[in-house]
Amino acid sequence: QAGLIKYTHSDNSLSFHTDGATNQRMTIDSSGNVGIGTSSPNDLLHLAVNASGDQSLLRLSNSNATQNNTVGIQFAPGNNMVTSAIKGIAEDSGSATAERDGAIGFFTRRNGGSTTEKVRIDSSGFTTFVGTVHSGKWFESVRTASNEGQIFFKGVTNNVQKTTLFADGSIAASGKIISNRPSGSNTSFGTETNGTRTGIWKGDGTIFLGGSNVANAPNIKLY
Repeated sequence: QAGLIKYTHSDNSLSFHTDGATNQRMTIDSSGNVGIGTSSPNDLLHLAVNASGDQSLLRLSNSNATQNNTVGIQFAPGNNMVTSAIKGIAEDSGSATAERDGAIGFFTRRNGGSTTEKVRIDSSGFTTFVGTVHSGKWFESVRTASNEGQIFFKGVTNNVQKTTLFADGSIAASGKIISNRPSGSNTSFGTETNGTRTGIWKGDGTIFLGGSNVANAPNIKLY
């Protein structure tokens, strides 16, 4: 059967039909909204399907088989300036069935610079921050400045900071706190605000509890 392009005067819409007049595939309404799979689009582009199960409504593809190729969506919320993006990333060349691993990257722009990758979830499900190479961790935060790379855990009430993990330490699977700081330096821990510490783990392995700094007489000293 023949295709059809139809203009409806009653609602000033333009519709596109294939395989007969009853198979309406796309609609442009009087506001300029485009609907594919729907005759009543609610947004500038509205994709719709009426089917059960997992449905894919949009595919972004690149036929070139080169490692680190990307396809994505850019966001320009003001003055047509791109400030963020979500991209699919080819971890391999994709030239063979065994080389079709993919990652997803999240990109943002700061201080007038270019849009750069900040977070990546790779094909194994590992999350890496700032585009660092996957190192076998489920979660990794990497920054270059000495005062960055910290992870903060905040309570529900008043968004109060409760716990901080610093860039030079990590938590092992056994629950132990591991310090990677140089020999002779100290690691502080506590729950107080304004930098007050309830304990210090010295570089020589000594642990002080109850003192705000090494000079204070501690309540408990463990070796």
